[in-house]
Amino acid sequence: MDCFLTFIKEANFPYTPQQLEVLVYYSANLGQEYYNPVDVAGWQGDRDWINSSTITGRWQGLEYIMWTSWNLDQELFRNLVISIASSNNDPAVIAQEMVDRFVPKTLHTTADYALATQVFKGDVPQNYYDNMQWNLQWGFCSLSSGFITATHF
Repeated sequence: MDCFLTFIKEANFPYTPQQLEVLVYYSANLGQEYYNPVDVAGWQGDRDWINSSTITGRWQGLEYIMWTSWNLDQELFRNLVISIASSNNDPAVIAQEMVDRFVPKTLHTTADYALATQVFKGDVPQNYYDNMQWNLQWGFCSLSSGFITATHF
């Protein structure tokens, strides 16, 4: 649950009571139920706190937050990027600042950031970036911001 609520808070996303109920459900499926905490020794029964099942459950919960938030306000992701980014038209800078905002440690290589930039750029032809014709005000930007967020978290 902490993962989901921290993401909502960091992204400054609005949420509905129904969304919170679904997140409680996701958390319970991950073994994190309200009023039933693990003790300070860790998970009972030699359960790992994060494994292949729980990480995909976290991804699904975060994906749920992003797509339901998108349905509430399709400008939400663009506004988030504008509030984070120091550049209005450099996709590499924008992608790196978005990743650095939500990933606790920086990515390992410049190739990782290049991949994030590619995801952010989406299907917009490269010449729009080369000629500085693209910026955060493009209609496509709102959706591409969501894609990079969904891809990395």
